[in-house]
Amino acid sequence: MPLSEVKPGMVGIARTVFEGAELSEFKAHIIGVLRNAQGPKRDLILARLEGGPLAKTGVAAGMSGSPVYVDGRLIGAVAYSIGDFPTEAIAGITPIEEMKDATAVMTRRGAEAARIELPITPESLAAVMRQSYQRIAPFATRASDVRVLGLPASEGAQLATMLRPIATPLIMSGFEPEAVQLLSSIFSGAGFRPVAGGGMGGRATAAELAALNGPLREGDAIGVSLASGDVDMGATGTVTHIDGDKVYAFGHPFFNMGPAQLPMTRAYVYAMLPSLMSSFKISTMGDVIGTMRQDRATAIAGTLGTGPATIPMT
Repeated sequence: MPLSEVKPGMVGIARTVFEGAELSEFKAHIIGVLRNAQGPKRDLILARLEGGPLAKTGVAAGMSGSPVYVDGRLIGAVAYSIGDFPTEAIAGITPIEEMKDATAVMTRRGAEAARIELPITPESLAAVMRQSYQRIAPFATRASDVRVLGLPASEGAQLATMLRPIATPLIMSGFEPEAVQLLSSIFSGAGFRPVAGGGMGGRATAAELAALNGPLREGDAIGVSLASGDVDMGATGTVTHIDGDKVYAFGHPFFNMGPAQLPMTRAYVYAMLPSLMSSFKISTMGDVIGTMRQDRATAIAGTLGTGPATIPMT
């Protein structure tokens, strides 16, 4: 459904996995449309979510990408929430046409060399990594930049400046505690929610893999792997749309790298962990099902099939 047809008062149905591999539905009550909320000509649909465990958890890390349908037509992905300690499950929905348009662009940003002084210390390494992994902020910072449709201008503009991408669960396993602490301090500032890996060494067990049999569906959990083997690291979110072998997810950036190649995996959700500060899905990654090829401000996108070539490290 085009954004121009989305109106306040509409009630949508959204899908995600709250536990295991079972798709669950919840309601999305459309409040209004925030123009320029993600930057110039980047809009968000504002909605109040209802159903499932959301009364306890609010919008949780791992829900990024949950598809929302109105009258059976896809309008976009649940992708933004109102910071920490929210009292209601208010979410920003990235319009599906913006997800498709952004991920169709093949230009790559120029790489910037990371400079580190010798001798290398944990502190200096962390400082360089924090600078390298900072995501471009895909949201408005000034209320005056936002045009509001469907609710009072001042109230809507203020909400727009409070919305931030839903934190992405970052699964880590096999690391020494000191390394976990260092990596957590780095990635927490880049929009991630570091969590301990489940399953066997951060990977799904045989029983969990069996639950993930069958074709990938809109609303299923999905992972992007950064490292696998003796140590595992990866992020999980939700599939928004499948078009042939193309997969769209998250509704916000991963690292905002542009064209990229990272393994795309199935994911298994153990449970939703409620938290007054920031609830999140406890999940683990499954088998590689394809390649993430685009990492843009409004979505990640990839293709189903074989994964990308990886670099062995010892």
